[in-house]
Amino acid sequence: MDLLDRLSEEGRVRLGETAERLAMATRDENRAGSLALVRQARHSLRIISWELDGPLYANAPFVDAVSDIARRGRNSTARILIANSDLIIHQGHLLIELAQRLSSTIQIRRLGEEVRDFNQAFLVVDGTGVLHRPQSVLYDGTLNFHDPGQAKVLTARFEALWEQSAPDPELRRLHL
Repeated sequence: MDLLDRLSEEGRVRLGETAERLAMATRDENRAGSLALVRQARHSLRIISWELDGPLYANAPFVDAVSDIARRGRNSTARILIANSDLIIHQGHLLIELAQRLSSTIQIRRLGEEVRDFNQAFLVVDGTGVLHRPQSVLYDGTLNFHDPGQAKVLTARFEALWEQSAPDPELRRLHL
């Protein structure tokens, strides 16, 4: 059974339970993996992506799942780090629009100049689920629904980068 089949079957992989490192190699596998993780998330989401990869993060099912997390309660948070916002600004992005509407729970920052060479992409949910691509421009990576060790390492890296980042003024909604 391939990865897409496993992810499409309800209950086949479960956040906090399925401790298996699954290999991903395609955009479709990454899209299905990120959606499956976020749909099962209860309270936290961390994403780092060079340009907030549209095929993965700008589709309605993914944005709806992030919206569910953001609206779940006052302890729910979604933090997103990007390196380059040019493409997002010119083409639009559903996740950016959601973040503008729910700015108290969904925050987006741009990586600081001193760490712009950071070239990984990852998504961590609820301190246990991880989608990780060692090279952000490639879709080769791994997916694990229960890897608190890797989640802790990546979350610590994310938080360190978050502290060195700043809100991107280009992504703020203009109020006229």
